[in-house]
Amino acid sequence: MTSLVNKEDPRAKKTRRSLRNALIELLAEKEFSSITIQHITDRAELNRATFYGHFQDKFELLDETLGELLEEAIRRRIPADPGNDGTALVRGLMLAVCDWHLETTHRLNRKLTLSASLEANAKKNLYEIILACLQQLEPLDTRHSRSQEIKSTVISWSIYGIVLQWSEQTRSESVEALAEQALPLIMASVRTP
Repeated sequence: MTSLVNKEDPRAKKTRRSLRNALIELLAEKEFSSITIQHITDRAELNRATFYGHFQDKFELLDETLGELLEEAIRRRIPADPGNDGTALVRGLMLAVCDWHLETTHRLNRKLTLSASLEANAKKNLYEIILACLQQLEPLDTRHSRSQEIKSTVISWSIYGIVLQWSEQTRSESVEALAEQALPLIMASVRTP
């Protein structure tokens, strides 16, 4: 569904931020399945019509919230222009996903009921970031190649899988050590002959 408001309007941004913050607060208190639109709008001090002017349902709000949190983590770990260093970019993405996964699991998903949404959101966002970078780095004649899509899938799923396994186990190593161990394997898997 298309939003009824201009997302770039400062008032719309403030309203969307209020709704996201309300959802984050509520997720700290109860399971997503028990949160209603009324709970969200009451917490945000907005009415239901305003909610539906911005979001189709609470699932769309959840997806946007998870995406925003991942984008914030990525901005903290990756410079605005990472240049042509693919390894540094993948390392930064892995560290950002570690930060994001730990934060969202701690703040929003203590009982792991959102795990499928977290995974889908992370893979989708990582895929899009990596594909955009590959399209900038590789020559124009390969810009829309299937190879770039496959590389983006391999890298995004590898990053998320490694982070997920690390977070579910003892976390005996730091996120930096994890990235250093995984980077050569990920980069070797996508190098072209």
